[in-house]
Amino acid sequence: MAVYRRRISRRLIAAVAVVAVLVVVVAGYGAWRLTGAGAFGTDGSGVAVKGSLVRVILPDQANASQFRFWTTGPTPDAARSLLGRKAVLVPLAPVRDFHSSRTIPRRGTRLEATLRKGLKAGSVLEASWNPVTHHWEPDNTTYSPRTGVAVATVKHFSVHGFFQWNWDWLGSLFVGMFKNIFGQFIINHADPSCGDPNGVRMYYTNGTKTVVPCHEAQVAQAGPNGSANVTVKLVNTRPYPIDVYYPASGSANTDAAGSVAAQIGAVITKAVTEKPGRTSTLVPPGSQADITVSGVEAPFTALHEFTAQDGEAFLVGVLMASLDWMESILGEKAVQPVIENLLKELGAGSVMYRAQSELSDVDLSAHSIQTLGDVGLDALKAAVDGVGTWALTLVSGLYGLIGGLWQSLWLIYDNVSGQSGHDYTFDAFGPNWTYNIQQTDWKSVSIPGKWFDGPAQVQLTNGTAQVATPHGSLVVTAITDPGLVVYGDLYGNGQTEAALQVWVNNAPGGTAASQVAEGWMVFKPGPSGAEAIGVVTPRIAPVNAWGINARDAAHVSYISSVQIVPNAVLCEEKYYNKYSSDARPAGAVSYQYSLVGRQLVEPPDIQGAP
Repeated sequence: MAVYRRRISRRLIAAVAVVAVLVVVVAGYGAWRLTGAGAFGTDGSGVAVKGSLVRVILPDQANASQFRFWTTGPTPDAARSLLGRKAVLVPLAPVRDFHSSRTIPRRGTRLEATLRKGLKAGSVLEASWNPVTHHWEPDNTTYSPRTGVAVATVKHFSVHGFFQWNWDWLGSLFVGMFKNIFGQFIINHADPSCGDPNGVRMYYTNGTKTVVPCHEAQVAQAGPNGSANVTVKLVNTRPYPIDVYYPASGSANTDAAGSVAAQIGAVITKAVTEKPGRTSTLVPPGSQADITVSGVEAPFTALHEFTAQDGEAFLVGVLMASLDWMESILGEKAVQPVIENLLKELGAGSVMYRAQSELSDVDLSAHSIQTLGDVGLDALKAAVDGVGTWALTLVSGLYGLIGGLWQSLWLIYDNVSGQSGHDYTFDAFGPNWTYNIQQTDWKSVSIPGKWFDGPAQVQLTNGTAQVATPHGSLVVTAITDPGLVVYGDLYGNGQTEAALQVWVNNAPGGTAASQVAEGWMVFKPGPSGAEAIGVVTPRIAPVNAWGINARDAAHVSYISSVQIVPNAVLCEEKYYNKYSSDARPAGAVSYQYSLVGRQLVEPPDIQGAP
């Protein structure tokens, strides 16, 4: 008998060493004690371990007698998450994997644990392990410092435990997140791409490492009193947000409008009182902002934009760090309702009112940093209210923790604030703008028509027109394919002129045999579009199908190519003889039309003509 008792004792000791919980179903309200044994039924037996006491309380409508409960040790991944100084949670009681013979009710099932008395109210939470997200997911928990009893409402059985936050590690984790946001590393992002600056020059300070810029301008109205729409594109290559300030008449957009940082920035911007004459937009980390100021009149020298890590950008950075910190602890799913509530809270404006002066300040002091940080955490506390007591506990703990860290966080911020400040100033090149002739829709221009005995002006539609002439109905076709319109500086003043090749055919046209005339229309930029200044036509007969053809040439001569240079249009002309085919001209000559008195004049004679 003594030997048998010793064997029983050894088995019990072994069970105590391996298993952490004993379940006892208490008749009447379906409670079970977790006191440290392994698998068991409803007979009330068990062995106490470390004096802990945990019960499961089923809702009144549940029949406790139909349930069988047992526990096993925590899963390996859940156990590993609680090891070492970097563990987010510190267990207050043995962590166990809970099981039941039937699915527990999703509403009204509670876990009750008897823990140490005198812990700080609100510092205790119960959480279950999510094996998919690898995060502990807190449940709503109450704790009485007087009795040491904690009660949590649970929806399912898995690995459960009662914890306190590991504030030593969580404090270090937040500082790490803050350093990540306000850090020095570069985010990979394609450089911005800009079009023609159209004579607008941009000057900037502080290099192009932190913010990569380019600019372009589209002439809206040409002439001495012309205007243009000036766009500057800025890529923020840093992990922290910045604000870009620009004239109030401008507009801005970013390629990260849907990001959390951009949404927070947009809400805060509405609450900020901007200084007269200017406005701002937030540029999230790694994103591009396009700022356009429309209707800028030339000449000008006063257009000014600048970027800064100002109060608004700093507050967004603090909130980004806080949300990243919460997500690393709780997972993305748990933080999503906090983000939604935060946007509503910031939009209400009551929290923002406390920091109006700091929000628009571009030169933050240590005091401003602390004020904005406190405002951000106040907004975060309001956002978690109603999400769960655990969330409020987490943010409240962060609030208390950071109070002693603002000085070191200020030093981190101060290292990057100077790098984020960039000034951009612009001026117009020359006394006024002219129309950018390369933006012309050549298929829709009006061209001279008298050179083929047509009307004075012929309006092209989709590059062609059919007109009545003394020689019958003729089809006019402009050669508008990309690269075939010729550009150059005819007047030698830095302005661009253009030459457009035009063929005239007998209707319906479309074949070389139907070609009856050819020429190049030369245009200059006018106040609102391209203006024709002359026509360059062939010089060797026959120059049209109804003119002199003493050599009985098989095809009209045509100018195959032109080049626009200062004071001249250089031409290469192809000509035919009696035995040439349409596809094989007999020869070519070169000559130039000269600019005389701002008019194009044909050459007096042509060397090498047949």
